[in-house]
Amino acid sequence: MEPVAEPVDTRPRLRLTLERCLELALDQNLDLQHARLEPGLYEGDLLSQRGEYDPVAYATGTRRSVHSQSSSSLAGAAILNDDVWAATVGVKGTWLLGTTWDFNFESNRDENNNSFSTLNPRWNSSFGFSVRQPLLRNAWMDYNLITAHITKLNQRSAVSRVGQTSAETLYAVELAYWTLVNAYRQKEVKDRALELARRLYEVNRNKVKAGALAPIEELRAESEVASQMEGIILAGNDIEDAMDELRRLIMPWQRRDSWDVVIEPADDPAFEARAVDVEAAVQDGLAHRPELEQHRLTIETSKLNEKRYRREQWPTLDLTGSLRYAGLGVNFGDSLEAINTSNYDTWEIGLIFEYPIGARAAKGGILRSENERRRAELSLRSQEQVVVLEVRDAAREMNSAAQRIEATRTAARLAQRASEAERARFERGLTTSHSLLQYLRDQTDAESNAAKAVVDWLIAQLKLRKATGRLLTERAERR
Repeated sequence: MEPVAEPVDTRPRLRLTLERCLELALDQNLDLQHARLEPGLYEGDLLSQRGEYDPVAYATGTRRSVHSQSSSSLAGAAILNDDVWAATVGVKGTWLLGTTWDFNFESNRDENNNSFSTLNPRWNSSFGFSVRQPLLRNAWMDYNLITAHITKLNQRSAVSRVGQTSAETLYAVELAYWTLVNAYRQKEVKDRALELARRLYEVNRNKVKAGALAPIEELRAESEVASQMEGIILAGNDIEDAMDELRRLIMPWQRRDSWDVVIEPADDPAFEARAVDVEAAVQDGLAHRPELEQHRLTIETSKLNEKRYRREQWPTLDLTGSLRYAGLGVNFGDSLEAINTSNYDTWEIGLIFEYPIGARAAKGGILRSENERRRAELSLRSQEQVVVLEVRDAAREMNSAAQRIEATRTAARLAQRASEAERARFERGLTTSHSLLQYLRDQTDAESNAAKAVVDWLIAQLKLRKATGRLLTERAERR
């Protein structure tokens, strides 16, 4: 079997460190960009809610013409004609205390055919204000700000979800990076195994030609070469799969020229033995996992909703008041001068009381809020259990992966020595190529396991950092 040259890969190549991949993902990952827009939605809600307290300027204008029959000789005319022009301008609004207010100016011109009218036409103008202050239901800032507080809690939850998505993105990128590193290393092991199989095939073929070996030994060696070539093909597919996943996470897929770029990892996996304090890691996870923060915020939101609905069961007791200065004249100017004297005023003060009979809407809201709070509390406790289990599992996996590294390295060294000894025996004719091939396969498997063990340790360490919620904070500390 003649060696088959691998086709030359002419695709563009890009050598990337893990840190550069993380930077690209934070800048370009589509899922992360989508998540970052959510807090802005609540910022818009907050602005809209503040807008409810913006004052409103208004103006109205009317004309009214009345023609009516008179029923009395004292009416001033047999048929009364009354022509009225009226206009109002003002500003009104609501304050955070629940106060509604209205400042306005009114003026009207009245012209009629009443013979008893002393002013005709007459101008009637007035300026004043009115106010209504809730004292029980809908009263004071703590109630009127509940909706804004809930929106802020939702915004904090959205920010927490951005952090969670960022951490998941960093985790996915680092996992894809080390998976690609492992795929390259596995192919290197397969390449060495193929080279050893080819050498054995050449030796056996020459010995068969010389009559020193049976033809079956050449066939066995040739079969091993084919088997190793299959392994290289599969390893190449693993590399492409790993590259696709990394490309998806760090590259803008709308650019076709980035689809086929060959990513070459610039970082080698390194092992540094370290002990894991499981209890401290568990406390880290309970303190920093964004999922727990989101459940806590949901509990706070439910409490605020419950408070709002309980207040809506209260009766309405509103204090109302108004003050108005009026003026009358034959023209507009005279009516304004009369207002300016402040001699003609009208004031009013009163109370409005309403009692909600049944209040089933509020009671239903309370019931729902209570159940939502209980559900959120149970979800928090359940998620805390999940976090504890994830941390403990990741810590065990990291410790076992560290132990596996030394074991697989020792196994790889021993397998290499055993295969070298078996090769020496084969060259002296003391063993068969079938036995030597088995030793070579054992060596390949041991080298593959040793290469994978370091990557597995890095991935286990990555899982522990994710489980403790420290991916973002550690990155911020490094920067």
